[in-house]
Amino acid sequence: MTEPQENKTNRDPAEERPLPGRESPLRDEAAPGEGPAEATPGSPAAAGADNPKPESTEATDQPAGAEPDVSEAGGPGGDDPAQEDAVHDEPATHEEHEDVEQSENYHELSKEELATLAENLCEEPDYATIRARVNPLREAFDELAAAEQEAALEKFVEKGGDPTKFSYRKDEPEKRFGRAIRRLNKKRIEFIESRERQRTDNLRIKREILEKLKELIQNEDNLGRAFNTFHDLQARWRETGPVPQADVKDLWLTYKTFTDQFYNFIRLNKELQDLDHKKNLELKIGLCEQIDELALDPSINKAMQKLLAIQNTWREIGSVPRERREEIGERYKEACRRVYDRRKVHTRDVRAKQQENAKLKAELCDKVAGVELGPNPPHKEVMEALGRVQEVQREWRTIGFAGPAKNEELWKRFRQACNGFYKQKNEFFNDQKKEWQANLQAKTELCIQAEGLAGSTDWKKAGAELRRLHEQWKKTGFAGRRQSDEVWKRFRSASDAFYEARRTHFKDMDATYGENLEKKRKLVSEIESSKAADDRKANLELVRGFQRQWSEIGMVPIKEKDGIYHAYRKAVDSLFGKMGIGKNEQEDMQYKQKVEHLKSGSDSGKRMHAERKSITYKLSQLQSEVTTWENNLGFLAKSKNAESIIKDFESKIGKAKSQIEKLRKQLSLLKQT
Repeated sequence: MTEPQENKTNRDPAEERPLPGRESPLRDEAAPGEGPAEATPGSPAAAGADNPKPESTEATDQPAGAEPDVSEAGGPGGDDPAQEDAVHDEPATHEEHEDVEQSENYHELSKEELATLAENLCEEPDYATIRARVNPLREAFDELAAAEQEAALEKFVEKGGDPTKFSYRKDEPEKRFGRAIRRLNKKRIEFIESRERQRTDNLRIKREILEKLKELIQNEDNLGRAFNTFHDLQARWRETGPVPQADVKDLWLTYKTFTDQFYNFIRLNKELQDLDHKKNLELKIGLCEQIDELALDPSINKAMQKLLAIQNTWREIGSVPRERREEIGERYKEACRRVYDRRKVHTRDVRAKQQENAKLKAELCDKVAGVELGPNPPHKEVMEALGRVQEVQREWRTIGFAGPAKNEELWKRFRQACNGFYKQKNEFFNDQKKEWQANLQAKTELCIQAEGLAGSTDWKKAGAELRRLHEQWKKTGFAGRRQSDEVWKRFRSASDAFYEARRTHFKDMDATYGENLEKKRKLVSEIESSKAADDRKANLELVRGFQRQWSEIGMVPIKEKDGIYHAYRKAVDSLFGKMGIGKNEQEDMQYKQKVEHLKSGSDSGKRMHAERKSITYKLSQLQSEVTTWENNLGFLAKSKNAESIIKDFESKIGKAKSQIEKLRKQLSLLKQT
């Protein structure tokens, strides 16, 4: 497989292949004078307007001069050979037979095998024996080469190449095949020239035969010898091959004239003429039987070639008994018609198949044209669209020839639709590559930041920062599969290093937390067993001491935190009850304990600031609500039957002001610290 190339200089133009779908310039065209059988004795050119005509056939299948009929040479008494029954020849050209049917299947061979086979055909001495194999061989090779070129174009476009700048260089098998085809073309030209020379020689020989017929009629007195000479000349005439088409009609008219003159001249006796007619009848019956067999021949191409040869032989045979002429003529016409009808059906099927292929290919063109990428499509949508286009391209390759009128047009349309899609796809991937590069840069910067936090022992702050980096990482787009994997490994490695160090640290602290839990449980038991003294100051000092011990003990396992704190609060509240300390004083002491707890942490400044911010916000909210409620009271005072609502508002305002006073005391305490 050759690789697609950018535009190169100094390239051999002969190595540039046509794009898939173009007809090969090396097709074996019909040679001049080839295809239709030349008009020989008995043709319409010779028989004139009195000949009966069979059913009409398609005009497109009949080249000029290709409708010879069959006649029989008349005998003495003015029998006219032109009055014999005749049928139309309906020969197809050599190329049409080869297009309709191939004698061999080359589509299973590789390019190397096809090139070798073409080189072997070059060594055949007789071009006539291989000419039917050349076009199928070339078509099979062109199909493979076209598929490879199309695949190379797709690969070139997928790599970001401009389809308009795509060029294709032949590989070695294509060069070998091209050289072999040129040799075969040369042999074909030599074959055609040789055949034309042979036809010219045949014309010379037949003119000599006509001169001898003329001399025989004018000079021979011995009827027996004249009859034998006449049949010898007839045999030589039949054995001599075809002549140039331009001379067929005049040559045959002259031959017919001399034949009629001979029969009139020698006036053969009736018995001899009947014997000759009987012999001719036997020959024509044999030819009819051969034509019957052709109707069953599996190869329509071979059957038509054999039929042309039989028709030529039929025209050369003389008359049959008058009473059998109509019978044998009808049998001959019917046998020929069966072969022609079979060819018509076959040709009609081929054309119908080509029309169906054209319809399928037009639908595929519409499918590709309908695949469009909108603005900023997601990558998944582009890949799905690419898959649909490639599937249509694979389906296109499975559809056969769409006929000479449509195939090239449909291929251009299909190629244009594909190129349009690939242009959109390439623009998308070019934009995507730029986006990936920007994303890769952003991810690399996050890696650098994560690596800077990997050795930090400020577990809370560094952990929060890593979480922020993780969230930012999620928002950063895709950077390409390989690059994304590599940069993610780098980022995860830095994160894992930090989390592993933190896990080790807190694993060591778990034992300390367990000890703190036991200390707090003992402290709760001590508080529960404590008794109030008569001295109020001593009682307060006792409670403050318990609170200081609680704050100094430190953290406990997180799952035990709420439970032990609830037990502690319950024990302290119980102790306050024993001491007769009021609820407000308890709340003050509890808040002071909370402040002490906030101050004891490693991030005390941040926690104290958050507490002040929270209290300030609550104060602002409560003051705003009190103002609103007091305004509403002013309106309600003027309304009747609003006493219950006024009382409700007054209750809310009283509670809010009490809460405001409490928050102001807490804020004052925070500011003092």
